[in-house]
Amino acid sequence: MRDIFRGLESYGTGSPSEQATRFRLENLFPEVIKRAQANSAATPPPSEVDLLVSLSGFSPATTILAFELIRPRQLFVISSEGTSDSIDVIHEHLVMGRRLPARHFHHKACDGTDPLAIYRLVKEAVAELASGRAEDGTPVRRRPTVLIDITGGKKVMSAAAALVAWQLDLRLCYIDSRYDGEMRQPIPGTERLLILDNPTTIFGDQELESALETFRSGAFAAAHERFAGLAEAMAEPSRARLLRDVAGLYQAWSDLDLKRLPSLADQVARELASPLAGVPGATERLLTRQIDFVRALISGDASVKVVNFFVLGEHYSKLRRTDFATLLYYRTIEGAFQQRLRLRYGEFDCADPDYTLTGVATADLLERYNQVIGRLGWAVVTALPVKMSLMSSAVLLHVLKDPLLRRIDITDVKGISHLAKQAEARNQSVLAHGYHSVSPADCDRLRSTAQRCLRALWGLHQPEEDIDALCATLAFVRDI
Repeated sequence: MRDIFRGLESYGTGSPSEQATRFRLENLFPEVIKRAQANSAATPPPSEVDLLVSLSGFSPATTILAFELIRPRQLFVISSEGTSDSIDVIHEHLVMGRRLPARHFHHKACDGTDPLAIYRLVKEAVAELASGRAEDGTPVRRRPTVLIDITGGKKVMSAAAALVAWQLDLRLCYIDSRYDGEMRQPIPGTERLLILDNPTTIFGDQELESALETFRSGAFAAAHERFAGLAEAMAEPSRARLLRDVAGLYQAWSDLDLKRLPSLADQVARELASPLAGVPGATERLLTRQIDFVRALISGDASVKVVNFFVLGEHYSKLRRTDFATLLYYRTIEGAFQQRLRLRYGEFDCADPDYTLTGVATADLLERYNQVIGRLGWAVVTALPVKMSLMSSAVLLHVLKDPLLRRIDITDVKGISHLAKQAEARNQSVLAHGYHSVSPADCDRLRSTAQRCLRALWGLHQPEEDIDALCATLAFVRDI
């Protein structure tokens, strides 16, 4: 066979590879089947298999061998596109060779990348078999025995078929062998049949990767549900449990559900401590730092809250949820201004401001405040605000000539006016006071201002800490 493959000998028509395959089926297969049966003695198939569903690619050998080892009553071959020659060979050997009645041989081609296509085909075949009749015409009452052979076909078809088996509670089989790298096929006589009872265990990693895609998309609630199911079904559930708990933590964090955060942070910490979790050191350090941050957030640290607004704004911006991101960037700017006032002026409370803490007489402060808002075109006021908003905080900082504004390039009333125009994008959002969606450009402008405000606040009060590095550390991890 190797000589034929190398072109040193010929065996009929076709390419050397096709001639070698023909030689294998016509001359070697009786001995291949005999040896495969001996190799498979430890894992025999069920005594009566009603239907074998076999995935077939460019090689017909695996389907023919699976049929000979299992000897099902019916064979249903699912092939990918462009493999009709293989189907002809399978039909010739099994039907024309009188190994299988023609009425018990079925074939369908499908898109191997579409799990739903394979699911529908298998489900219809199983349903038809379950509602059918025996050879003597009597109704079939028992649940039919069905095996899915995942040896042939594309890898993505095998993954999809495994998920179908899991969904329909069917068993899998696979032809294992030693591989010949030159001829790109099994070494004849090394084949053996494997019966796989638990597709979830065998293909758990593939389902886990699918769930990870949901996780990476930011759909943490859906990812949590999928990881929870895998944690119950997989033979080694440690990673699925950790991912379940991280998804739950991120969902509560992105929702600002502070009541649930403590227990969820503790759960992730416990899973990280497990030696079975197998988390890379860099990822473990990131998650540990995030848990510490979440605990500081729960404690009510005002500066941490400002950072958290920006971190969540970045999260929603990556998801292209510009309205949510803009709202959070707005809160970052507002929080930076209010935190600056609190830190500089002895616990100045923007929710109930005591203007005497600024060291400026209230009447003088009111006059200067009105001068600024008058130049902005706003109506003058008879008293200073009883609660400080983003813009009133910005005006007060400007009146007090605070260095934070200089750090974000606001040095005059024109700068305050420009900030007000940026803030208007948030005010017109459907999530605030308007009926419009925020454009990506408006969101980016507010993000830039929010980042500069955060850097300015940290530069004045925590210059030893790199705020950009901190925010990068707090970005939700994508791979665990």
